[in-house]
Amino acid sequence: LDARAYDAAEVKLATCVRLLPIWIPARFTLGAVLAAQGKLVEAETQFKFARDLEPRQPEGHIELGIYYLTVGRRPDDGVAALREAIALAP
Repeated sequence: LDARAYDAAEVKLATCVRLLPIWIPARFTLGAVLAAQGKLVEAETQFKFARDLEPRQPEGHIELGIYYLTVGRRPDDGVAALREAIALAP
């Protein structure tokens, strides 16, 4: 995708999050779009917020772990997040 497509996606997803802040898939997707644009602090915020909405579910920990392992370049945090996911749903 080109920069304009990411910009447009970010605007639309930010609107979704503003209108329905507890919609977890929108937060994950917004985090991915922000990460693709190099907005890593904002991306991490979205992934953490989504995880914190349902902390007893593994999906948020998985998404955050994948972010840390790929884009965030924080392997220790990524492994810790994935371990938390496994602990929640072995």
